[in-house]
Amino acid sequence: MSDEERYSLMQGIGWIGLPTWLPSPLPAIPKIGYYMGNTPPIPRLGVPPLKLHDAGNGFRNMPEPLGASGSTIMWPCSLAFGATWDTTLVKEVAGAIGREYRGKGANVILGPSVQVQRVARNGRNFEYMSGEDPYLGAKMSEAYVVGVQGEGVMACLKHFGFNEQETNRNFQSSVVDEKTAWELYYPPFEAGVAAGAASVMCSYNRVNGTHSCANEALLRRDLKQKMGFRGFVMTDWWALHHPADSSVVRGLDMEMPGAGGETYLYKGDLRTMEESQAGNFTGYGLGLEKSKLQREIYNDPAYRILSAAYKLHLFDLPSCTPGLDCVEPIFSNQRSLEAEKLAMRCASESVVLLKNEPRTGETKALPLLPSKVKKLALIGEAWVAPSRSTNELGMMGDYYSGGGSGHCYIPPELFTLPIVSMYERANSLGIDISSALTNNITDAMNGIKDADAIVVLAATTAEESRDRASLHLDNGADDLIFELAKQEKPVIVLTQERDLSRDRCLTDVEQAVDRLLGVSESGRDLLRLLARGSLRTCPQERHRLQILGAELTNEAFRTNQEGLRVDCQKAADQAEKFKCTAKARAEDLRLAKEGFAATVTAFRSAKTSFLEDNKILQVKRKALNGADEELKICQAKLAKVTGCRQELELAVQRHMPAIIQGSSDIQAHAEAVLLLLARVHLEDSLKNAASSSLKLSPEKRGGFDKAVLEQLCCALSKLLQEVPPADDEQLAVQDAGSTQRQASEAFIEARQRQLQSAHSLQLAELALRQAQSDEGMAFESLNDVQQELAAAELQLNAARSVLKDFDEGPMTSLKVLDGLGFVSQNDGCKAKQDWSTRFNDPASWP
Repeated sequence: MSDEERYSLMQGIGWIGLPTWLPSPLPAIPKIGYYMGNTPPIPRLGVPPLKLHDAGNGFRNMPEPLGASGSTIMWPCSLAFGATWDTTLVKEVAGAIGREYRGKGANVILGPSVQVQRVARNGRNFEYMSGEDPYLGAKMSEAYVVGVQGEGVMACLKHFGFNEQETNRNFQSSVVDEKTAWELYYPPFEAGVAAGAASVMCSYNRVNGTHSCANEALLRRDLKQKMGFRGFVMTDWWALHHPADSSVVRGLDMEMPGAGGETYLYKGDLRTMEESQAGNFTGYGLGLEKSKLQREIYNDPAYRILSAAYKLHLFDLPSCTPGLDCVEPIFSNQRSLEAEKLAMRCASESVVLLKNEPRTGETKALPLLPSKVKKLALIGEAWVAPSRSTNELGMMGDYYSGGGSGHCYIPPELFTLPIVSMYERANSLGIDISSALTNNITDAMNGIKDADAIVVLAATTAEESRDRASLHLDNGADDLIFELAKQEKPVIVLTQERDLSRDRCLTDVEQAVDRLLGVSESGRDLLRLLARGSLRTCPQERHRLQILGAELTNEAFRTNQEGLRVDCQKAADQAEKFKCTAKARAEDLRLAKEGFAATVTAFRSAKTSFLEDNKILQVKRKALNGADEELKICQAKLAKVTGCRQELELAVQRHMPAIIQGSSDIQAHAEAVLLLLARVHLEDSLKNAASSSLKLSPEKRGGFDKAVLEQLCCALSKLLQEVPPADDEQLAVQDAGSTQRQASEAFIEARQRQLQSAHSLQLAELALRQAQSDEGMAFESLNDVQQELAAAELQLNAARSVLKDFDEGPMTSLKVLDGLGFVSQNDGCKAKQDWSTRFNDPASWP
């Protein structure tokens, strides 16, 4: 591997440094088709690119137009993972997240966050699944690393170390002794390292006075030597504040993102460090000579990065290349029903019951049972809080996901408000709902009238880069809860709520089958009983009962036969109705498919336009950067020419006259002329003589010195006349400024076109999803009707079968009676004679 290839592994690519005059929350922005962090591939050696992306609680879909919102699951925050106390579940969740990352083309997940919490107001506590417990953090860290790396995605333990606040994270220093570090804060990192974590992210803060990403005691001694970490260390984004000879040699392996802000690990700087054998480090007992030690340290980053990629089999897995063919996987939809169910299960398992105590003389409020609660009051504005995107929030969070690099978002078409879920659940249990969807106490008191229990949903949020101002809930929710607690009703306080669904029962089908069987058997029982009832009497009475039985049998036959024919006709009408409905639904499905095909075409066209506008934007951005650079060069040339003329004018018009005339501040004038002599081209003899004369005090100067100084003044005057005017440079600056303004306007115009095409793409995507949903609904509707038609046809066939059986049933009974000597009047004379003979012969009676 060449040095250039080795250096390429140590610094990220794919970010564009922003001009200082452009307003932005970051000093750089990622390019289209790139991830939050990227390293280039090395095709000659088959080394794949590393594609790093936020965050440990799920794939962060970057703001439009760089990503597709709603294309991944919004998993519970990492702190919720810890709250489950279930390592098996966390391993399963990490595996599902890893599969999402693979589907999105990423191979490094910037998580898990395992820092043990110390400051309750830390803005990123929601990201740390250790909570305040190092033992819990260690178990969860191991489970997560095993789960996500089992899917071929590198884990990244962060933030190492002692990153306990956000507001001053770039400046504050965490002062920690070794005993406290190893007993309280290191266990989650140790467990993750032992589980084989491929990477670790160093944090923004200082540790015992030195920034984490250049802290040799932290990275080399504790992490790599004592913990035995064999992966690579990357910086948090713009967390490096030291050059290579004070960071790489101290244990750092990779700088991210590689543009904007403070950036150090450029290839030229790394080469200069190695050629000069530079390095400010201790070594911590590696036991090697300085030259060997430096060479080993210089090669160590590449060795660790390649080893981690090899361990995760990244050399063998197919991989897109950022900036070339990663747009499609980045925009791909990785949602699945199984993942949604798993996220719901994880969220449910993470709920913690803090208190459930009964009031005096009452039972506990939980669980809420329909037998005890007929009407429920839902109070609080959080019931209707939406999920909000990074485009809207910036670094802030909402009530479902904290802000910053760990923020996930669900678009409205996929998101269900808590109030909607609660209404659905209550309806399924037969509980009435009243509500006051506000934190206003007066409105809340009006909303709880006639309610048997009160459920308050109160919330707050937190975000990266800023700590919480307090530990209070948002918008007066604390006061609201306090006032509601005074009421003589059970009050349940929630911070999140998930609903459950039930399977639909099939009782209707079972009742239909039972009813058909009952009709069929009842007719047969009637006939059988009438026949048997006529055989337990004397001969004369028997004849009468036989005739009566035949009459009753015929009447029952006619009555039941007519009823069954009516039922059969109804079944036939119902089947015909479903046939017509199925035909209409099939037509709806055909139209839905045509609409879906049209929206697919529109979406592809919008996507093509978006990608073309992005290419144009990149060209304009490159042109703008070139114009900026050209303007700086022209301004520097102008400053150089102008500065030279000004210095000569000052020397000729002020300094030299004052020196020759012997003014009181002659020493200051002499020093200024001496500095000028060092930079102008004059004869060496004149320079030397003038320098000697200028250094003498006025009292010690003779006639020779005065002549030399006058000659110097003439020489400087001549140089001043020879200095060309700065007209050309001024014109060049004006031309460069004009070009820069034109490039800026072109960039802004291209940016507007790109935003418009991004918006069009988003609308086309929404239309595509709607068309896809319409097609799915049409298909499901047709499928439902076809199932109902099949059921109706089965019912029709069953009704016809029953009617047929019933038609044959009475004839069978009459044949039984015929065996006793009973026949109908249509049987003729022979039948009558046989009947008379058998009637008068008691021996023939049964």
